[in-house]
Amino acid sequence: PDGTALPDDIDDALDAAFVDLGYLSEDGVKVKDAKTISDVKVWQLFYAARKLVTERDFTLNFVLRQWSGHQTEFAFGGATVESTTNGFKLSAPPAETLDIRTLVVTWQDGDKSYRLVVPRGIVSDDVETALVRSAAADLPIGFSVLGDDTGEPWYFLTDDPTFAEAT
Repeated sequence: PDGTALPDDIDDALDAAFVDLGYLSEDGVKVKDAKTISDVKVWQLFYAARKLVTERDFTLNFVLRQWSGHQTEFAFGGATVESTTNGFKLSAPPAETLDIRTLVVTWQDGDKSYRLVVPRGIVSDDVETALVRSAAADLPIGFSVLGDDTGEPWYFLTDDPTFAEAT
């Protein structure tokens, strides 16, 4: 949930509030860092005299391949699961709900560890799945970063020694 304690180092254990979202499709996680740039034009130059970043958008896209309480609550943006007499009921969230979440993506490459940490974001894309006999019932997720007053909308942790080259 929003406000969950975040890791500061690659070896930090994740807070118990984090839940495993289970299997993803073989496409993995796609990360997109986009920006909108406006040109400042002047009469004396053919090229822009200056460029201004007017907007940034950082999104993660992935496909969940499991349907369970945690996955469906996450995918459907604040839906809730409750017990019934013989099973469970997933109830849609109120229409105006924006379910703010914290997301950490962790992966390994040999003996190197990596983490992409998003302190605040929401499932921003439509969730559309086909319930057919011949294909997986996927939950496609588009997760967009939300800014806050810390000025750090996302960060990356690793123990990969090649990152020392940048310091």
